[in-house]
Amino acid sequence: MEEKAYNIISEHFGIPRAEISPTMELRHDLNATDLEIADFLQTLEGIFHITITKDDAVKLLTVSDILNFLTDHADEIT
Repeated sequence: MEEKAYNIISEHFGIPRAEISPTMELRHDLNATDLEIADFLQTLEGIFHITITKDDAVKLLTVSDILNFLTDHADEIT
């Protein structure tokens, strides 16, 4: 699941996989706008068949936050 998430981040934001680290911030390091982040989170919802609430979304600031969220919701992922 982690590698799949990294690949999705790489593809979505146009960053080579090798350059992505867990500490990278979506807004600052990946230069993502609010709209790009919202689109990215919708992509994660569709791929992993999960729901990311607005309350959850505001807490997803780094790649690590995303990976932890996916791990915490692994029982929902099909």
